[in-house]
Amino acid sequence: MTQSRLRMMIFGAWLSFWIISTLLLVMSRWWRADGAINADAIMPAILSITGIWLPALSLLAAFWFPPDEQNKSQNVVVSGERTLAAVALTVIYLVFVLFLIVWSTYIVTYDTNVENLPESSSFAARLDQSVKLALLISPIALAPINWLTGGTARTEQNSSAA
Repeated sequence: MTQSRLRMMIFGAWLSFWIISTLLLVMSRWWRADGAINADAIMPAILSITGIWLPALSLLAAFWFPPDEQNKSQNVVVSGERTLAAVALTVIYLVFVLFLIVWSTYIVTYDTNVENLPESSSFAARLDQSVKLALLISPIALAPINWLTGGTARTEQNSSAA
């Protein structure tokens, strides 16, 4: 597979999961039968999860899609092992993050009948904890992506010299 195609697949996966997670939050108002998530909580939740997706997408786009880099990456063939590792690592991380969002949004039961509910038990607090965990482990998914997708011209020169 060419480096360019692999990069597009990974970028597309990140973008798709951002859209899916945003739609899951928007639809939670109607899909949760208990009404625990009100309309006022949706926009702050979307802004919160955007902090997971937007920095990574910005970095990937900035490093992978300048015209010179695009032209070079169309001629680089990435080995099957690197392709598998890049796709697997990306998908595992993205599914984990999506699970954290679904868990906070759909699985956790929020008691809306209690007047003095601790702040840590609210939807916003639980989602905030999920976002923090996702951001904490994001370097695991992002750090090796450059190498896994073939690296830059500088990396290729170093590896060919070895």
